[in-house]
Amino acid sequence: MMPVSRVAAAAVVVGSVTFAPLGGVFEPVALAASTPTPASRTTTPDDASTSGADSYILPDNADAVADANAAAFYGRYDSTSGAAALRRGVFVGSDLTASVATADPRAASQRAGVDVSGGGWLRTGLLLALAILLAAGALSTVFTAPARAALPAGFVGVTAEDVYAGDDAYQAAMFTRQRAIGITTVRQVFRWNEIEPHRDVFDYTATDRFVQAAALHGIRVLPVLFGEPDWATARPAGNTVRNTYAPKSAGDFAAFAKAIVKRYGPGGTFWAQNAAIKPFPMLAYQLWTEPNLPIYWGGSVNAAAYANLVKATAPAIRSLQPSAVIISGGLPDSRLGQAPATFLKLFLRAGGGAAITAVGVHPYAGTNAQVYKLTLKMRTTLNRFTGGKKIGLYVTEIGWAVGGPKAKNRTVSAKRQASLVPAMYKTLARHRAKLKLRGVVYFAWRSLQPYPGRTDFWGLRTGLLDMNGNNMPVVATLTKTLKGLK
Repeated sequence: MMPVSRVAAAAVVVGSVTFAPLGGVFEPVALAASTPTPASRTTTPDDASTSGADSYILPDNADAVADANAAAFYGRYDSTSGAAALRRGVFVGSDLTASVATADPRAASQRAGVDVSGGGWLRTGLLLALAILLAAGALSTVFTAPARAALPAGFVGVTAEDVYAGDDAYQAAMFTRQRAIGITTVRQVFRWNEIEPHRDVFDYTATDRFVQAAALHGIRVLPVLFGEPDWATARPAGNTVRNTYAPKSAGDFAAFAKAIVKRYGPGGTFWAQNAAIKPFPMLAYQLWTEPNLPIYWGGSVNAAAYANLVKATAPAIRSLQPSAVIISGGLPDSRLGQAPATFLKLFLRAGGGAAITAVGVHPYAGTNAQVYKLTLKMRTTLNRFTGGKKIGLYVTEIGWAVGGPKAKNRTVSAKRQASLVPAMYKTLARHRAKLKLRGVVYFAWRSLQPYPGRTDFWGLRTGLLDMNGNNMPVVATLTKTLKGLK
């Protein structure tokens, strides 16, 4: 799920602009007054065997309100908006400090869409203690050793946009809690338009801070390289459609990826400039997000064009980091896009398979049996192609919502969530050799309030933590399960 598509973190208001939490990243909201109902995709043989997961992010009912909410969820924005920055995906991130008044000491937590003041688990004393530990570098010795070694290092992950946007103390507190559960990877969008707003002009402010905090807690960052800088986009002149367009030149994107490796990969400049921190370099890179959805590829899915992007980028990464794990953009099963198995076949036929280490999968479904079936179908598709058996899988999003508007196969009770999530990890871990599965990232770390002026939807409610930052029942069951997994 991701920019401009799905669920993610809490809304952030910068001036008069609301950045909505959609699919793992913040997206600016400017919805049209009347949004067309998305057309259903013609059912194909691939769709027929997806265990009913074609209702991927749509609510149970199909009335006008549900259709409008689904359209909002996918970011079909007002084409009359005059702000090019909004149309082209200028996300909240490294410029948060500059964009929001910081006179209030709580401003950073408010920017992250959370309230860490007053009651609850996060008290002033804890914040102060964590801040002191972080400043002193003490956490680097406490958290560098793995909490447990039952599963392969980095196998258990989470998406946590609130942590990315939070202040130093919030990041330290959340990473501490994640390690206590058994989470060892955090998947985070590295927004190209934000990091390289002009050609060869880089701003690593937000990513440096995030990578440092994660490293101090022994958590590996899995970056999702994605975004649409004005200078690099293939968007036609005058086009105001609220889709994310691919780069005009695959080489430009490859150069961006190479810059990220130079900074955060093994021997990267970030580690050289921060010698007091034990290096915890990036080992894997995910290229783009959900390319089988039109919203992420200029309104028209093109597996061959995406393959060309990957084929240009993977060698650039490996020229600096030969052992790098290259993961394709995660493929969801959605009626608003191309069936993942169909897209994968076309991607492989275009030669994309030779460039990647693993295929990203987003197997959202109502039951663990369906999750496994969707994942296994991708494995079967790979196995049928020459060289495909060497390519792994990586579940880079999966989750279930609690509360809020009900969505078919997505909304469950807190008790059911507490059962489903550990069972999902058990099932996928048990079959990881057969699936050639490299990891599983839960979406998302924390449930969040609806963004101002918009209706609630299931994607805001999938958190392991509730909206107040308290553990959901799933935390206890998942923690216990992860300790025993082999």
